[in-house]
Amino acid sequence: MRQDQGTVVIGEPVDAGGAVPPCTPACELVECGPDPVCGVLCGVCPEGESCNLADGQCSLNEAFFGFTGVMTVNEDVYRGSPGVVTLRFGGPVQRIEISSAALGGVLFGGRPDEDTQHTFNLTWEAVSQRVELDFDVEGRTEEFTARIESPSGLVDTVRFTLRWLCRGDDGGPAPACEGECAPNAAIGCRCANGVTRICDGSSTYQCDDGSRQDCAVLLGDDEEPGFCVEDLYVEGGAGCVGTVGARCKYTNDDGESFYLYCGANGRLDLSIACVSGACRAGVNVCPPLGAAECVGEDLIHSCLDGHSGRLPVGDSCQNESLGGARGRCQVDHCVQPAAGGFCGPPLVQCAGEMSCEFSDEGGDAGMCLEPASPEG
Repeated sequence: MRQDQGTVVIGEPVDAGGAVPPCTPACELVECGPDPVCGVLCGVCPEGESCNLADGQCSLNEAFFGFTGVMTVNEDVYRGSPGVVTLRFGGPVQRIEISSAALGGVLFGGRPDEDTQHTFNLTWEAVSQRVELDFDVEGRTEEFTARIESPSGLVDTVRFTLRWLCRGDDGGPAPACEGECAPNAAIGCRCANGVTRICDGSSTYQCDDGSRQDCAVLLGDDEEPGFCVEDLYVEGGAGCVGTVGARCKYTNDDGESFYLYCGANGRLDLSIACVSGACRAGVNVCPPLGAAECVGEDLIHSCLDGHSGRLPVGDSCQNESLGGARGRCQVDHCVQPAAGGFCGPPLVQCAGEMSCEFSDEGGDAGMCLEPASPEG
């Protein structure tokens, strides 16, 4: 391209004699329009761009500026599966912003990935840093606004939505509780707010590791299965309850004893005592500390205070060690009928004129001995 008396001439110059002098085009720095030496066309711009004759460069034509489409690759956001949206646009875009009022404003701001599109990824973790995700099994849907701006200040916007969902351990939908997915819809958010163990049917469900304990099998039988009760031993701590005949006393390796509540018909029943390690019905007494009371041939000698009430605890005076069927409960103690049998006042005393003798080694257990015969 050259200028001649203010006129732009494109073509090969011709001298007065009609000869055409040689001319080498200079297109090295020119991508469109005529070269500045010979006026030879160096190239044309692709569709959507126009040629700036001042510098011979192609630029996006703002006549094509604006969004041309939104392609949602993954609208549902799960843990480990981000939402993915590709935004397509025409014209020169120098900045794109993606925002959501519900999520605290701008989530992305800067130059787009490519000249004609930008792909936006949003993970569960990124959103959790802004808001606490709590929703039911239907999930949580949020609207987003994408805004593009051209070099000259033109602006265009488009809206799209993403939905947050949880998948339970059973493969079905589950709610979100305090930013975490619940194990399943049945358990829901009952493990939130510091709860450590809940009931899931007849089983206890451990909130921190998902382990279960089937109370029906552990504390009962087919006719009288054990069951689970919420907030049994502590607030937010469910536990198993045994039915009549079920085991209710456990001893650990250190010799410490632990007692379980008893019940019937799916309900805790404090009239059912733990007698000789098994649930025994019909006990309606809870003697004060340091006292004991007979209920039939059972001696109730303590009442343990627990979160759900006082559990009567005792022993049968007809245990094998207390004489079996010959054993008796008398007011506030068991009577040991067998010479040489176990005794331990005040709860276990010897029958008749026998005395409870202790060995020189000491201890709480003694032996019932007949009185010595007088010397003849």
